[in-house]
Amino acid sequence: MGREGRRSPPSSRFLAKTQFAYCAFFLMITCCRATPVQERKVYIAYMGNRPNSQASLPALHFGLLHRIIGSAKVASDSLIYSYHRTFNGFAARLTEAEHQKLSAYEGVVSVFPNKIAKLHTTRSWDFIRYPKNASKSTRRQQSNLIIGVLDTGIWPESPSFDDSGYGPPPKKWKGSCQSSSNFTCNNKIIGARYYNAEGDYGPGDIPSPRDSEGHGSHTASTAAGNFVTPANLYGIANGTARGGVPAARIAVYKICWAYGCSYVDIMKAFDDACSDGIDMVSLSVGGSPLEYFRDPIAIGAFHCMKKGILTSNSAGNSGPFPGSVSNNSPWSLTVAANTIDRKLTTNVMLGNGEIYNGSSLNTFVPNKPMYPLIYGGDAPNRTAGYDGNVSKYCYSGSLDRNLVQGKIVYCEVASQGDGPIEAGAAGAIMGNYPQGDVAFPFLLPVSLLNETDGSDVLTYSNSTSDPTAVIYKTVDYLDGSSPYVVYFSSRGYNPITPDILKVKNEVALSSLTGVVSIFRDESYQLQTTRSWDFIGFPQNVERLALERDIIIGMLDTGIWPESESFNDTGLGPPPARWKGICQSSSNFTCNNKIIGARFYSARQPPAAGEFASPRDSQGHGTHTASTVAGGLAPAASLYGFGNGTARGGVPSARIAVYKICLPEPIGCLASSILAAFDDAIADGVDIISLSAGASFATHYFQDPIAIGAFHAMKNGILTSNAGGNAGPDRGTMGNVSPWSLSVAASTIDRRFVTQVQLGNGFGFSFLFQNYYIWVYFFYGVPGSSFDIESNSACILHLRLCLNNSLDPRLVKGKIVLCAKGDREAPLQAGAVGSVMPGFQDVAGLFPIPASQLPVQDIGQVLTYINRNSNATATIRRSTEATDKLPSMVALFSSRGPNTITPNILKPDIAAPGVDILAAWSPVSPITELPADPRFSYYNIISGTSMACPHATGAAAYVKSFHPTWSPSAIKSSLMTTARSLSVKDNADAEFAYGSGQIDPARAADPGLVYDARESDYVKLLCGQGYTTKQLRLVTGDQIACSTKTNGTVWDLNYPSFALSSSTSGNSVTQVFHRTVTNVGKPVCSYRATVNAPSGLKVQVVPDALNFKSVGEKQEFVVTVTAALGNSTISGSLTWSTSDGGHMVRSPIVAFVRD
Repeated sequence: MGREGRRSPPSSRFLAKTQFAYCAFFLMITCCRATPVQERKVYIAYMGNRPNSQASLPALHFGLLHRIIGSAKVASDSLIYSYHRTFNGFAARLTEAEHQKLSAYEGVVSVFPNKIAKLHTTRSWDFIRYPKNASKSTRRQQSNLIIGVLDTGIWPESPSFDDSGYGPPPKKWKGSCQSSSNFTCNNKIIGARYYNAEGDYGPGDIPSPRDSEGHGSHTASTAAGNFVTPANLYGIANGTARGGVPAARIAVYKICWAYGCSYVDIMKAFDDACSDGIDMVSLSVGGSPLEYFRDPIAIGAFHCMKKGILTSNSAGNSGPFPGSVSNNSPWSLTVAANTIDRKLTTNVMLGNGEIYNGSSLNTFVPNKPMYPLIYGGDAPNRTAGYDGNVSKYCYSGSLDRNLVQGKIVYCEVASQGDGPIEAGAAGAIMGNYPQGDVAFPFLLPVSLLNETDGSDVLTYSNSTSDPTAVIYKTVDYLDGSSPYVVYFSSRGYNPITPDILKVKNEVALSSLTGVVSIFRDESYQLQTTRSWDFIGFPQNVERLALERDIIIGMLDTGIWPESESFNDTGLGPPPARWKGICQSSSNFTCNNKIIGARFYSARQPPAAGEFASPRDSQGHGTHTASTVAGGLAPAASLYGFGNGTARGGVPSARIAVYKICLPEPIGCLASSILAAFDDAIADGVDIISLSAGASFATHYFQDPIAIGAFHAMKNGILTSNAGGNAGPDRGTMGNVSPWSLSVAASTIDRRFVTQVQLGNGFGFSFLFQNYYIWVYFFYGVPGSSFDIESNSACILHLRLCLNNSLDPRLVKGKIVLCAKGDREAPLQAGAVGSVMPGFQDVAGLFPIPASQLPVQDIGQVLTYINRNSNATATIRRSTEATDKLPSMVALFSSRGPNTITPNILKPDIAAPGVDILAAWSPVSPITELPADPRFSYYNIISGTSMACPHATGAAAYVKSFHPTWSPSAIKSSLMTTARSLSVKDNADAEFAYGSGQIDPARAADPGLVYDARESDYVKLLCGQGYTTKQLRLVTGDQIACSTKTNGTVWDLNYPSFALSSSTSGNSVTQVFHRTVTNVGKPVCSYRATVNAPSGLKVQVVPDALNFKSVGEKQEFVVTVTAALGNSTISGSLTWSTSDGGHMVRSPIVAFVRD
């Protein structure tokens, strides 16, 4: 629908009158019209199996037709095919009366009209673990296998069908080669026939088995093509092309032409093929689902099956709708389409430096850095009568060539590109494309973007008078999320025989009588607990054996060693360099997963519920450790929620535990933190993960975490820190040292919804985790005690539901409405549920059924209470839903700017930290409240504490590929490859998410890194006012701060750029000196692209970098001028290669300090 909206439907009385008038009109014409000569149409008469008699079936078919039609000449002219080699039947032109007469004839199974079926349009074999050396059969055995390919023909000269090294066809072969002046067979293509009963040839059709469309050559080479090296499409997907059985023979049956694939031709090809001596039929064709013996493919496959020949059918391309599978017969093999681990991505870069990953198969290389960008809605072809409401879709003829020619046009929907081509466009960006799992080629450069990215392109186009863009040539990436069934692949159920499963459709099958549940039979690794998969980092992403040697130092509340997440099956002894210990006790031992453990206790003996060992009594440390490096734990869930395989980012890495945190009121003492850092560094850990911090930032050498992280950095160890949970206020980041990685918390695509229904029928759906089974009656809601106009302090406390403020006599057995959520107060008063306002981006855990509502809905609930003396409500059990909104930073996540060094941007990065399922200590209630009786081995919680281990896991993954990289190089790789988050969804922009959302798979190959060493940080500290004496004590080196050695914050080789002013209304200019190190291809070139909105001017010198070797360093200077009003201005600098293979992005932020 367009924006005009829906038209109102006509009234039923109007429809009735209209239908009556039409009926009367057609009756009148019918009565007055002479009876016409009946038209002959092509029908197929299927008569079952071939009879055992020696009678000639063609003669019998002719005789039957003669009897039906009454004329030998007409019968002879009407007969098209006689099916007699494999099964019994014929195709003929019949009138409707003759069709009905023949249908009633004894011996005829079915008579049905001819229709046109459609085609169901090299890495693939390796991906399904069938490499070229995997076959257990010999080449000689394979060469006796004959595959019958029913398709559009074949191109015999292709190297895939070269017959070098082949002997003559197998003796069992009885087929023929229907040669012509342009086609001959060979010892690879041993037979070829073509069928066109109607004689209907379209433009370009070749009347021989030669393929004019490509489809048949493609399918034949996929099944049995030779080894061909190199094979690629204009350099894309380069490699060796081969079939599954490369030594097998091919018999070609050309049944499809420009208009499609005729039923009569399909049946004739089956009739021939299954008598020619083939071993297998491959048929990538289908139509609408039909009863088996009115379906030519089912009929042909049945008779081939009788002869021991399997037919392999494509399921169809009508997905993702249920019941759309077209080939359903139980004797054939129906095949759905799934993805492989190669993803073709066409990147789009806008003039503002933003980069979007689109979908298409673009073989064109841009011949200039940028092209003008125009919105289709701004270029209507008014001469032809179109306006912007049509031209925005870029339909054929709707675009003004004078406005579009030579430009890239943005179109609001995906199409074949006819409109942009006609208008002379240099390319097209098409938005609102929901399916990114398949890439299509176009006649011009095109990239298909999803709705969110497309909207960003349109926003950019409207924001500047001179928008530009470039569409890069497609590149292929490793897609770790595969395999999954693509959206176009037809789905079951089987509409002909529902009790036979064809492909699959869970929704339709689950509704069948007798089905309790239906679920996929697939690797648990693909149905994980979401967070790692959500950021594009599946379990089957490329991994190196070195991951087993990575040691993660976890400074937290300890660990629960018996958790399945820490099972050490398959792991060898700890790495030889490990120097740590296992501080064992009667209740704790290490293994080859948890290779070391220490605990730091501020009091002896331990308080009730604590363990005097590294064992975790709180759950937090178990949760973070399993998020980083937990092994694969199938069927993990919290009371059925988040069910799947729990795993860490580096599941084979080792864990060293440092228990520094005790239950409140002790918490995590600075002395314990420093002692743990001291031990972890000496023990030989590779990465430190610390999900703890102060409620506000302090000067670096008064901060135990900053001190410990500095010494870790000196020893080549990166520290990953939680940013803090004091958001959304600005300047609340607790961990801000420039040598550590500061992590914000972002959402994933899973949300938990808890419905509240009032007694008046009104219902609300809100975020909350309610793991109680709801009961089937209404609870009373106290009313008069919640007068929001009252100024009484007592009533105020009552409204806030603070501890001991509720009267149990009024609240017991009821759901209580609170103006603020204290988790324990309603429970103490005997309430059976609570409703309160709260964040809508995170689901919390309560000890009783609860739901958080938006403030406006709280008002509706309160109004209902005040108007009803017997108000009632129900809180239902939570449900799990997919969150289709873009990822955003959680409200609780602390924000920048950095209050210690404002011109170093913090946070550095964002990672999933909302509703994360991971391992838990089974002695800690899931709410961590003593009165909560619920315990679990896995829990769902939120916080930057959950985001930090995701970043730690990503850093460890990078470390496994680059074990010699410095902490700053690893940090740089994570920051410069992060995915941009939308400013529209994150008002605090970079102060909320830093460089963006982590992308671990990309971070392993960043192209360039911004490296910094201890000496660089010392220069910064000198420039920040730290004394020579302080720094000598910290570093242990004989350094001296002086004018010569003092460094400015803008010259620290940091992967982001920040500048600030103490007053608004000023224009501020700052110069940044940076150095990048080439860690990608030895010989490569990068060009700078700047995104600089109004008020921000950025100059990069030089704007191109040319490298000749890995490890080469090059310097550049960035000059930023910002006109600072009251708001923050942000842009970006991206260094990118010409093919778009590497894009090294850094945010630029200018702001006014508070």
